[in-house]
Amino acid sequence: MSESDNKYLYKSPYEGSFRRAPKATPIEIKPRRETPTIGRDGNINTTANNTPKKQRVDISLRGLLEIIKLGGRALLSVSPFTWIKVGLWLFALWCFSLVEFGSIFFIASIFVLIFINLGERKKGELSAYSVFNPNFAELPGTTNARQMETELRGGM
Repeated sequence: MSESDNKYLYKSPYEGSFRRAPKATPIEIKPRRETPTIGRDGNINTTANNTPKKQRVDISLRGLLEIIKLGGRALLSVSPFTWIKVGLWLFALWCFSLVEFGSIFFIASIFVLIFINLGERKKGELSAYSVFNPNFAELPGTTNARQMETELRGGM
């Protein structure tokens, strides 16, 4: 036995004899087919000679990247003041849910949102609902019961 073979010997913990360690199998390192690059348009460019599994992963990652892009645009399209208001509302909802009034706070805040967004009419502008107009005035071109009755009786 030569000196170079002795480096592969180890003492077995289960037996008193020395055993030969298995030699490591050489691994062939293959170069990558292609390194993905990001183009000017922000898309990832890869070659078409990938395996089907790699193509599915690539498609999934592209979809995830698009979702992240859209989410970022949505986050940045809202003003910081609005995010502060949403954060304060979420904090208030959390506080009310601690005292078991979270659902009541949620329903009440929905009503507040509805009334805040009702808006106001300009002077001289009629409402679409005649009961809110002075003298119950109707919008031009609306159909009412009186008009339907006269048309059914043959009058114009």
